[in-house]
Amino acid sequence: MKDDVVLWCRLLLPGVVKRVYNLQSKQLIKLFSKIFVTDQDEMLEHLEQGDIGETIQKFFEESVKTKAARKSTLTVKDVDNFLIHLSKLTKEDDQMDHFKKFVPRCTSNDLKIVIRLIKGDLRMGAGAKHILDGIHPDAYEVYQASRDIEAVVNKCLDRKNKGKTKNNSVKAEISLMTPVLPMLAEACKSVEQALKKCPNGMYSEIKYDGERVQVHKHGSDFKYFSRNLRPVLPHKINHFKDYIPKAFPHAKDLILDSEILMIDTNTSKPLPFGTLGKHKKEEFKDANVCLFVFDCIYYNGESLINKPISYRKNILQENMIEIPNHVVFSEMEEIHKHQELAKMIAKVLKLGLEGLVLKDMGSIYEPGKRHWLKVKKDYLFGGAMADSADLIVLGAWYGTGKKGGMMSVFLMGCYNPKK
Repeated sequence: MKDDVVLWCRLLLPGVVKRVYNLQSKQLIKLFSKIFVTDQDEMLEHLEQGDIGETIQKFFEESVKTKAARKSTLTVKDVDNFLIHLSKLTKEDDQMDHFKKFVPRCTSNDLKIVIRLIKGDLRMGAGAKHILDGIHPDAYEVYQASRDIEAVVNKCLDRKNKGKTKNNSVKAEISLMTPVLPMLAEACKSVEQALKKCPNGMYSEIKYDGERVQVHKHGSDFKYFSRNLRPVLPHKINHFKDYIPKAFPHAKDLILDSEILMIDTNTSKPLPFGTLGKHKKEEFKDANVCLFVFDCIYYNGESLINKPISYRKNILQENMIEIPNHVVFSEMEEIHKHQELAKMIAKVLKLGLEGLVLKDMGSIYEPGKRHWLKVKKDYLFGGAMADSADLIVLGAWYGTGKKGGMMSVFLMGCYNPKK
């Protein structure tokens, strides 16, 4: 039964399955235009409406060369096996052969859903919480702490199968070397809102314009995950294995929440966003990728997510040694009064920094939750623009995924009287 539930979860939540299919939408159109013997440009024109699944379904139904099955005979296991094998193929000819064998077994609706699985979005309006709540009331919370679907299902069903007990709850735990959903921040539009949300006082941290990185250290092994829980590109983080052990000399195991930025080694000042790219790095000879550490959620066998942030900050202060230009503390101040926060916001905006992140001093680390606050220039003035602007719409593009079929991105312009 557990295997069946895991399989269903994989297919209902394709976005959390870490499979790579090496197929972008235009590549899929190219493949299926050949399979259906259909005009590729017509398919691309239809794709502008935003849903690759519906585009391929439409041309499958109209294809003279390749006929859709009248009745669906595919099993869930058949689909999963097809996707597993597809993820191992990188050459176009191999992908084509694999699809040609599979497509005749599909109804047009089957194929639409398979394409959406490949794209990682079923467009059914149900996310992980809806699906996992059907397994166990605590399953989603456990999932937020560990994105391992199989482990979540096994843990929750084991607890459920023990029968009705007074305490049938499942405790969320984090695991080393498995990414944890990062805690996030919601927009804060005023000093008053911040003080109301953080009654215990707050930590005010500089919001760096870099890339969020979660660092896992287990002995001499390291893993680095992005905000989206993907592995970080090696050229950005490989050198940290030489510096993190020096920064944390007594740490056997740890998980850090941090930001990476390129900094000028002469001034120790951050360089603009976008300089982390492989080719951009080569343009800045006097620069390093630096790790700005702002949280620790696991240290030497102890999960810290249920500890208040003040405790976690103390763990960092007591155990981390800064390595200038390589591993440093994120800049932070304690705030308790209205005037202190207003002054800090004004200072950050004057310096041209991105903004602030505010954290209640009594708060725990809640994976995936937006319980921190972020203050940026764009969010102030009640969320409106600080300065009004008269613009005209120059162009628009159809969205994808949930925004498929509607105009989602707009190109705006304004009149320049000097030209």
